[in-house]
Amino acid sequence: SNIGGLVGNNRGTIENSSSSATVSGDHCVGGLVGDNLQGTIETSYATGAVSGNDYVGGLVGDNYRGTIETSYATGDVSGGSNVGGFAGYNSESSISESYSSGNVSGNENVGGFAGYNNYGTVSNSYATGDVTGIAGGTGNIGGFVGNMTYGTFTNVYSYGAVNSSATNTGGFAGTITGGSVVNSFWNTTAAGMTGVSGGASTGLTGLTTQEFMNMNNFVGAGWNDTIWNLTQGNPRPHLEWENYVGPGVTPGDEGDPDFDGYPDTPGSGGQGGSYPTDPGNSEAKTEVVLQIGTDNDESSRWTIDTSLDFDDIWINLSNSDTSNLSLDSIDAALSTVREKIASFSTTVDILKSSIETSEAKSENLEAAKSTILDADIAAEMVELMKAKRQFELSNTMLIQAGNIQYDQAMALINGLNFSSSGQEVQNTLNNIQNNGRQHQSILDVIQDNKISHQDILNSIQNNNIYHQSILDVVADNNAKNNIMLKMINKYK
Repeated sequence: SNIGGLVGNNRGTIENSSSSATVSGDHCVGGLVGDNLQGTIETSYATGAVSGNDYVGGLVGDNYRGTIETSYATGDVSGGSNVGGFAGYNSESSISESYSSGNVSGNENVGGFAGYNNYGTVSNSYATGDVTGIAGGTGNIGGFVGNMTYGTFTNVYSYGAVNSSATNTGGFAGTITGGSVVNSFWNTTAAGMTGVSGGASTGLTGLTTQEFMNMNNFVGAGWNDTIWNLTQGNPRPHLEWENYVGPGVTPGDEGDPDFDGYPDTPGSGGQGGSYPTDPGNSEAKTEVVLQIGTDNDESSRWTIDTSLDFDDIWINLSNSDTSNLSLDSIDAALSTVREKIASFSTTVDILKSSIETSEAKSENLEAAKSTILDADIAAEMVELMKAKRQFELSNTMLIQAGNIQYDQAMALINGLNFSSSGQEVQNTLNNIQNNGRQHQSILDVIQDNKISHQDILNSIQNNNIYHQSILDVVADNNAKNNIMLKMINKYK
């Protein structure tokens, strides 16, 4: 009895401790502590496999009037009764901000997180391991808890599969007798069954694997984002203290040098693919205002937004659900690029029209010069040359923001990495490759347009300065022509 990877019986405080030992025994067997009797465990973990007869848990076998915070267990757990991935038996105790990920099997009162919860409180915690009820067992098998007799579960979830033919088998709990479950969830895709077999399921919601990726489901339930990492695009919620940044990326390594929980380069998500780029690296929204007429009001101005936002693009080919979502995110990015191209094309047309109008007015001025006295021509040409010199000094308007954003788009699309296997994933990769070629074509069009955009902007900026001078000259010429006609008629 009272067998633990670190200590058998704890009545004090254990902090920042761990065990990787394989632990086996009869009664009160835990990966870290066998019996936590009114003790405290904080920021500790166990990774070894655990087996026993009853009161068997990945971290603690029996947690009686104890407190456990920010701890976890990852080893597989097997036993007879009261078997849990984290705690075999949780009675009049408190567990918070903790998780278990090992697979669990047993005969009676078997749960992914706790085997039996008796007046215990569990908050902001989760279990991801598969749960199996041994054939011929007496039942109470659940993805999170086998048997709950009063107590409270708040903001918790189970994610693994549940396999059992025993009575009272549920995706979240085998049996719930009294107590309350608040804002909690279970994975219906993995479990393949209702949340609770025996008892009420109030406060409990089933989500598919795909729905687990939509963090709005948890934000809407009031989950605290200072406790949970609810980054959109992650496969499921993680606790903030885990510093989760995606498969294959460790906080602080070259993929996440600023420890903020986001990969800072496209494709740095590692084994599972690409994850969202760091929002802190994105450029601010950029608007460019172009002067396309001679009037000093909005009728002679055109505003274009040159920014592109790709924070939501991500790739994860771990299964068919995430592969489909990956394609959706790429399609959304492609749609954004197409809309931006259409906006730029409209701007090009408007600028071309403005230039044509300006050239026509210049031609009219040249045609009218023959009727102006040489002295007047000289004076007007001086003013025109001044306007041209002013134009040469004003050629500073560039759509640099657009160039930056489209370069980022090219780097992002070219930098996407994938890793998976299987015919379905191969088909997905083929679709992505086809989209990639389409992306490249779009980017080539954008690149081809950059120079023409700049030339157009330079020309219209040049013409804007002396449009009004041209109109004034034409008006003066008309007046002088009238005077000359009157003088000719007088001396006939």
